[in-house]
Formats: sequence, C-alpha cells, structure tokens
Amino acid sequence: MKKIDEQVYKTRFPNNNENYFNKLTASEKDQYLFYVVSYYNLLIQFLIKNSQLDQLDNIFAKSKNNFNPVSLEEMDLYQYLSSDYLKYLYIRNNVYIENLTESEKEELIDLVNKYGPRLTEENSKFIQKTLGKVISENQSSNTYINFGPNESSNYFAPSNVLVIGVRFDDFKDFQDVDWSDKNFAREQELDFALQYIESAISNKLKIETKVIRYRDTSVEKIIEQDNNRILKN
Repeated sequence: MKKIDEQVYKTRFPNNNENYFNKLTASEKDQYLFYVVSYYNLLIQFLIKNSQLDQLDNIFAKSKNNFNPVSLEEMDLYQYLSSDYLKYLYIRNNVYIENLTESEKEELIDLVNKYGPRLTEENSKFIQKTLGKVISENQSSNTYINFGPNESSNYFAPSNVLVIGVRFDDFKDFQDVDWSDKNFAREQELDFALQYIESAISNKLKIETKVIRYRDTSVEKIIEQDNNRILKN
C-alpha cells in the first residue's frame, strides 16, 4: 500500500478540507493520511472487482496506438495512489474521512486493523455504503466542481460523482518523424475509449461517473514536491 506525507497531500486539488486538516495535530495528520490512503486502496480494489476497472485500463495497454504509461516520477498524487493496480486510469476524487460518522470511522479503523490492505466481502460492503459521502466535495448540493489545474470546462464535474482520471505519456515518441500521425490516431481512439469507460463504470456501479483526461501540463507532480522521498515508499 502506498504512503503519503503532509507535503504530498498538499498537492491535492480541490483542497476544500484545508482548514479541517490544518487544525489537526501532527500525529492526527499522520493518522488521517493513513486512513485516507487505506480507503483509496480499498476503493480501487472495489472498483476493479465491481466495474472491471483493470480490464478497462487494459484498453490502452493493448492498443496498437502506443499509449505509453506515465513513469512514477511523473505522476501526481492521484495517479500515484492507484499505480499499484492500474497504469492509465486512476481515482481522481479526494477522499474525505471526516465525512464519515464516528461509528463509521471506528468501523473503518476496525476493518483496516483486521484485514489490512486486502479487500474482503466485509470491507467491500463498507466501501459501497460510504463511497458517496466520502468522495463528495459538497454533500449539501450537487454543484459543479473544478477537478483540474485551470478553468477549462474539461475539468469540471458534479461534486458528488465518481471521477476517474486517465493519463499517458503524450510525448514519449515525440521525436519520431510520424509522431503527428500517431498522435492523431491516439486521440481518435481516446475519444471513443473515454465515452465507453464512463458508460461502463456508470452502468456497472449504478453511480454517475465522469472520466477526465489529464496531460503532462495539467497535473502537479508529487516528485517535485517531495525531493524524491516518495519513490522510497
């Protein structure tokens, strides 16, 4: 299971719980981040089990159009947290442990202590019943939220939906003489794939899903924030 520290966590966007997190003590922050990562880990396994997210990820791996995976050093917080299981797709939502009730927090702690990072039937039921509130950016209304680095409409999604990011190395083969043709073919396939993936996840999980494509210039790379310490985890 991945690890993150406060410096890496600061790269999240949006950061609507900044005031809440900053009020925690150092030890409380460490505990909070441990359970954030634990929930992410269970959630990604839940999505793989119930929406075959790993098979959807393989659409890009099996493509003849050279969707080159992003290296660990180039990932942002969100892709990093999903990288034990997926190469291209990742959970782009924030996880808000504070949205759980006190009894649900205790249940999460008990499940993590009991099963560790492994998804079981018991903690799968817990993810299913708490997913909506934990990923919600605004529980009182389903307003549109910016999940990107700028105000482009491409990065906006309703505040209560499951957001899946997709990112690959656009320019790994940039020096090839036929790069323009390769990139055109990739973009055509990508347009179809994003619609298919969004529909597939929504239909299987029965929850609204938004798939957003990110580029090298639209992420904040955690390696630049963490002086390479993140690679040692």
